[in-house]
Amino acid sequence: RTREPLQIMQQARLPNSSSGPSKTDRKFHPVTISASMPFKVMSGETLLGDEGKVRGAAGFQNARLAKAFGIHALRTWGMGQTRASIHQVAAEGLKVSVGLPMTHDKEKYLGEYCRFDSRWWLARRLEIERDVRSLMRNPAVLWWTVGNEMEEEVSWSAGSDCLWSRVEWMAKAVKDIDANHPVGTVLAGFHSLKVGKIVTMCPSLDFLGINIYGADAYNLG
Repeated sequence: RTREPLQIMQQARLPNSSSGPSKTDRKFHPVTISASMPFKVMSGETLLGDEGKVRGAAGFQNARLAKAFGIHALRTWGMGQTRASIHQVAAEGLKVSVGLPMTHDKEKYLGEYCRFDSRWWLARRLEIERDVRSLMRNPAVLWWTVGNEMEEEVSWSAGSDCLWSRVEWMAKAVKDIDANHPVGTVLAGFHSLKVGKIVTMCPSLDFLGINIYGADAYNLG
Protein backbone atom coordinates (compact mmCIF):
# COMPACT_ATOMS: atom_id res chain seq x y z
CA ARG A 1 0.00 0.00 0.00
CA THR A 2 1.39 3.38 -0.98
CA ARG A 3 1.44 5.98 1.76
CA GLU A 4 0.45 9.54 1.01
CA PRO A 5 3.41 11.90 1.36
CA LEU A 6 3.26 13.77 4.66
CA GLN A 7 3.59 17.50 4.30
CA ILE A 8 6.85 18.23 6.07
CA MET A 9 5.74 21.82 6.67
CA GLN A 10 3.52 20.46 9.44
CA GLN A 11 6.68 19.38 11.25
CA ALA A 12 8.93 22.29 10.35
CA ARG A 13 8.26 24.33 13.48
CA LEU A 14 8.48 21.46 15.96
CA PRO A 15 11.55 21.30 18.24
CA ASN A 16 14.41 19.43 16.64
CA SER A 17 15.59 16.90 19.20
CA SER A 18 18.62 15.89 17.15
CA SER A 19 20.10 19.38 17.11
CA GLY A 20 19.54 20.29 20.74
CA PRO A 21 18.34 23.59 22.19
CA SER A 22 18.82 26.94 20.55
CA LYS A 23 22.22 28.41 21.37
CA THR A 24 23.66 31.90 21.43
CA ASP A 25 27.42 31.97 21.49
CA ARG A 26 28.50 34.79 23.81
CA LYS A 27 32.05 34.88 22.50
CA PHE A 28 31.05 36.67 19.30
CA HIS A 29 28.52 39.38 18.63
CA PRO A 30 25.52 38.05 16.70
CA VAL A 31 25.14 39.11 13.09
CA THR A 32 21.77 40.72 12.40
CA ILE A 33 19.97 42.34 9.47
CA SER A 34 17.84 45.41 10.10
CA ALA A 35 14.08 44.89 9.78
CA SER A 36 13.44 47.93 7.58
CA MET A 37 14.90 49.43 4.44
CA PRO A 38 17.54 50.41 3.72
CA PHE A 39 18.69 47.06 5.11
CA LYS A 40 21.86 47.14 7.17
CA VAL A 41 24.01 44.23 8.36
CA MET A 42 25.40 44.51 11.88
CA SER A 43 27.65 42.54 14.21
CA GLY A 44 26.41 43.45 17.65
CA GLU A 45 26.15 47.23 17.52
CA THR A 46 28.77 47.59 14.77
CA LEU A 47 27.75 48.18 11.18
CA LEU A 48 29.51 45.80 8.81
CA GLY A 49 30.87 46.69 5.39
CA ASP A 50 30.18 50.23 4.22
CA GLU A 51 27.82 51.64 6.86
CA GLY A 52 25.93 48.36 7.00
CA LYS A 53 26.00 47.62 3.27
CA VAL A 54 28.06 44.50 2.63
CA ARG A 55 29.63 44.30 -0.81
CA GLY A 56 30.07 40.68 -1.81
CA ALA A 57 31.81 38.64 -4.47
CA ALA A 58 30.92 35.14 -5.62
CA GLY A 59 33.95 32.92 -5.14
CA PHE A 60 36.29 31.73 -2.46
CA GLN A 61 39.78 32.51 -3.74
CA ASN A 62 41.96 35.63 -3.86
CA ALA A 63 40.68 37.19 -0.64
CA ARG A 64 43.49 39.76 -0.66
CA LEU A 65 42.63 40.90 -4.18
CA ALA A 66 38.93 41.01 -3.30
CA LYS A 67 39.69 43.24 -0.33
CA ALA A 68 41.73 45.56 -2.54
CA PHE A 69 38.64 46.04 -4.73
CA GLY A 70 36.47 46.99 -1.77
CA ILE A 71 34.83 43.59 -1.21
CA HIS A 72 33.62 42.82 2.31
CA ALA A 73 32.48 39.20 1.95
CA LEU A 74 33.04 36.19 -0.29
CA ARG A 75 30.46 33.54 -1.10
CA THR A 76 30.92 29.77 -1.09
CA TRP A 77 28.60 27.01 -2.30
CA GLY A 78 29.91 24.09 -0.27
CA MET A 79 31.92 23.17 2.80
CA GLY A 80 34.99 22.13 0.81
CA GLN A 81 35.27 25.65 -0.59
CA THR A 82 34.56 27.19 2.80
CA ARG A 83 37.18 25.18 4.67
CA ALA A 84 39.76 25.85 1.96
CA SER A 85 39.35 29.61 2.16
CA ILE A 86 37.98 30.73 5.52
CA HIS A 87 41.37 31.19 7.21
CA GLN A 88 42.67 33.38 4.40
CA VAL A 89 39.40 35.31 4.36
CA ALA A 90 39.58 35.88 8.11
CA ALA A 91 43.21 37.00 7.85
CA GLU A 92 42.11 39.73 5.43
CA GLY A 93 39.33 40.85 7.76
CA LEU A 94 36.58 39.68 5.38
CA LYS A 95 33.47 37.57 5.96
CA VAL A 96 32.10 34.44 4.29
CA SER A 97 28.58 33.75 3.12
CA VAL A 98 28.68 30.02 3.86
CA GLY A 99 26.83 27.78 1.43
CA LEU A 100 25.07 24.69 2.81
CA PRO A 101 24.25 22.65 -0.31
CA MET A 102 20.79 21.24 -1.01
CA THR A 103 20.51 18.60 -3.71
CA HIS A 104 19.48 19.49 -7.26
CA ASP A 105 18.09 15.99 -7.79
CA LYS A 106 14.44 16.53 -8.74
CA GLU A 107 13.44 13.15 -7.33
CA LYS A 108 14.39 14.28 -3.84
CA TYR A 109 11.51 16.79 -3.92
CA LEU A 110 8.84 14.28 -4.92
CA GLY A 111 6.72 11.57 -3.32
CA GLU A 112 8.18 9.76 -0.32
CA TYR A 113 11.06 12.23 -0.17
CA CYS A 114 8.56 14.89 0.88
CA ARG A 115 8.01 13.07 4.17
CA PHE A 116 9.61 14.69 7.19
CA ASP A 117 10.97 11.28 8.21
CA SER A 118 12.71 10.56 4.91
CA ARG A 119 15.90 8.68 5.79
CA TRP A 120 17.78 10.33 2.95
CA TRP A 121 16.90 13.82 4.15
CA LEU A 122 17.50 13.03 7.82
CA ALA A 123 21.02 11.92 6.90
CA ARG A 124 21.58 15.12 4.89
CA ARG A 125 20.34 17.23 7.80
CA LEU A 126 22.81 15.56 10.15
CA GLU A 127 25.63 16.48 7.75
CA ILE A 128 24.52 20.10 7.62
CA GLU A 129 24.10 20.29 11.39
CA ARG A 130 27.65 18.93 11.80
CA ASP A 131 29.01 21.52 9.37
CA VAL A 132 27.21 24.37 11.13
CA ARG A 133 28.52 23.31 14.54
CA SER A 134 32.06 23.15 13.18
CA LEU A 135 32.04 26.77 11.94
CA MET A 136 29.43 28.65 13.96
CA ARG A 137 32.05 30.14 16.32
CA ASN A 138 34.34 31.30 13.53
CA PRO A 139 34.28 35.13 13.41
CA ALA A 140 34.61 35.06 9.61
CA VAL A 141 31.12 33.58 9.17
CA LEU A 142 28.68 36.21 7.91
CA TRP A 143 25.61 34.00 7.47
CA TRP A 144 24.37 30.66 6.12
CA THR A 145 22.72 30.06 2.75
CA VAL A 146 20.62 26.90 2.61
CA GLY A 147 20.78 25.75 -1.00
CA ASN A 148 21.25 27.53 -4.30
CA GLU A 149 18.87 27.60 -7.28
CA MET A 150 17.22 24.25 -6.47
CA GLU A 151 13.93 25.37 -8.01
CA GLU A 152 15.42 25.18 -11.50
CA GLU A 153 15.13 21.40 -11.35
CA VAL A 154 11.49 21.48 -10.21
CA SER A 155 9.85 24.60 -11.62
CA TRP A 156 11.83 27.76 -12.27
CA SER A 157 8.90 30.09 -11.72
CA ALA A 158 7.32 28.48 -8.65
CA GLY A 159 9.41 25.64 -7.23
CA SER A 160 7.05 23.36 -5.32
CA ASP A 161 5.47 23.04 -1.89
CA CYS A 162 7.71 20.05 -1.16
CA LEU A 163 10.84 22.02 -2.07
CA TRP A 164 10.04 25.11 -0.01
CA SER A 165 8.85 23.03 2.93
CA ARG A 166 12.18 21.25 2.84
CA VAL A 167 14.06 24.56 2.74
CA GLU A 168 12.12 25.71 5.81
CA TRP A 169 12.80 22.40 7.57
CA MET A 170 16.53 22.74 6.96
CA ALA A 171 16.71 26.46 7.74
CA LYS A 172 15.00 25.88 11.08
CA ALA A 173 17.45 23.09 11.90
CA VAL A 174 20.34 25.51 11.27
CA LYS A 175 18.78 28.23 13.43
CA ASP A 176 18.08 25.77 16.25
CA ILE A 177 21.84 25.23 16.45
CA ASP A 178 23.14 28.72 15.67
CA ALA A 179 21.17 31.77 16.75
CA ASN A 180 24.10 34.09 16.04
CA HIS A 181 23.92 34.18 12.24
CA PRO A 182 21.13 34.87 9.73
CA VAL A 183 19.94 32.06 7.47
CA GLY A 184 18.79 32.51 3.87
CA THR A 185 18.45 30.75 0.55
CA VAL A 186 19.30 31.77 -3.01
CA LEU A 187 17.07 31.73 -6.10
CA ALA A 188 17.78 31.53 -9.81
CA GLY A 189 16.30 34.86 -10.84
CA PHE A 190 13.13 36.56 -9.65
CA HIS A 191 9.55 35.42 -10.12
CA SER A 192 6.62 36.51 -7.96
CA LEU A 193 5.27 32.95 -7.68
CA LYS A 194 8.30 31.45 -5.97
CA VAL A 195 8.98 34.52 -3.87
CA GLY A 196 5.37 34.45 -2.70
CA LYS A 197 5.64 30.80 -1.74
CA ILE A 198 8.82 31.44 0.21
CA VAL A 199 7.23 34.32 2.11
CA THR A 200 4.37 32.03 3.10
CA MET A 201 6.19 28.75 3.65
CA CYS A 202 9.67 29.69 4.92
CA PRO A 203 9.29 31.86 8.04
CA SER A 204 12.69 30.78 9.38
CA LEU A 205 14.56 32.54 6.55
CA ASP A 206 16.08 35.89 7.42
CA PHE A 207 16.94 36.92 3.88
CA LEU A 208 16.48 35.89 0.26
CA GLY A 209 19.28 35.98 -2.28
CA ILE A 210 18.60 36.24 -6.00
CA ASN A 211 21.16 35.33 -8.65
CA ILE A 212 20.82 37.66 -11.63
CA TYR A 213 22.78 37.22 -14.85
CA GLY A 214 23.56 39.72 -17.61
CA ALA A 215 20.96 42.30 -18.62
CA ASP A 216 18.35 40.74 -16.33
CA ALA A 217 19.87 42.79 -13.53
CA TYR A 218 18.26 45.89 -15.04
CA ASN A 219 14.79 44.35 -14.74
CA LEU A 220 14.89 43.51 -11.04
CA GLY A 221 12.92 45.80 -8.79
